Amino acid sequence: MKTLNSILILIALAAVCIYAVTFTGCSDTITSSIGTAPKTYKALTERDFADKNLKAEPDEIIIVNLEDLHSPIDPLIFDTDLIGIDIIPYTYIDTVEQTLTIGDSSYFTISLINENTKQVVYELTLQHNNITVTVPAGDYLMVITSLEEYKQSDSSASQLIFIQPDTDAKNKGNHPEEVDYNTRLLYRFFQTNRCSGCDLTNVNLSNQTLNGADLSWANLNNAKLRRTNLSNANLNGTRFISADLTLANLHRSNSEDARFTNAKLEAANLTNANLKGTNFENANLTDADLSFANISNANFCGATKTFMIRTGVIINSYPYCWY
Repeated sequence: MKTLNSILILIALAAVCIYAVTFTGCSDTITSSIGTAPKTYKALTERDFADKNLKAEPDEIIIVNLEDLHSPIDPLIFDTDLIGIDIIPYTYIDTVEQTLTIGDSSYFTISLINENTKQVVYELTLQHNNITVTVPAGDYLMVITSLEEYKQSDSSASQLIFIQPDTDAKNKGNHPEEVDYNTRLLYRFFQTNRCSGCDLTNVNLSNQTLNGADLSWANLNNAKLRRTNLSNANLNGTRFISADLTLANLHRSNSEDARFTNAKLEAANLTNANLKGTNFENANLTDADLSFANISNANFCGATKTFMIRTGVIINSYPYCWY
């Protein structure tokens, strides 16, 4: 499977409100830098869209597991459309002018279709990877189509795509000084296998393949990650407070300074992981395998360590409550 570094940056240059004087209906979808606290949106996965009445809003984080074309069906993973195609319903409360760019190395295309008229609002491909378009208020379908053919030799048969607000927007725009509540600039991007600093509280990513993902400093509190593959993932500073990682695979993950307070890690694979400074207070590590992990300065106080495997652990600075 190819490693994808493609980024789709979405810049909303203006939001036209119905009540322009009072800006009614806009303030809850745009991050304000001069007073009003932004609305916090729940991260959504394809599984959430099993509810046919659910529509994403432009500020929400969406996680798409886009299968390779002609790949086998995985009965454990909910899919929004045919193999190799994912469809996410969106609703735009306000009219927005957007500039979109997709990276040269992308292995997928994106189009936005008006749900009522079936008109294609825009389409992004490798050949036409930049567009500025006005999206009127209304309901839309975002269609993401894979360009990657399935190969049995690939370690993964899908691309994990995060659709998220760009927290570094002020450093990326042509007019960064205008990124505030009044000018209503909105920056977003699509990125494969990376959601650093994202708020993924309560998200359900059980049985997903997230190996090599960058989730550093993300918030995964109360998340469901049962049997999730996080091997070789960057989990530096990630919060997993009260998350369920039963049977999860964190082999060779960089989990330095991560917080697993009150988390469920029964039979989890933490072999060869970097666990320096990691907080496992009151976590359940029953049958977890920490063989050859670096546990320097980690905190195991109050953790359940019944039958936990400790073979060859690396200790440079002694961990708290290890025995």
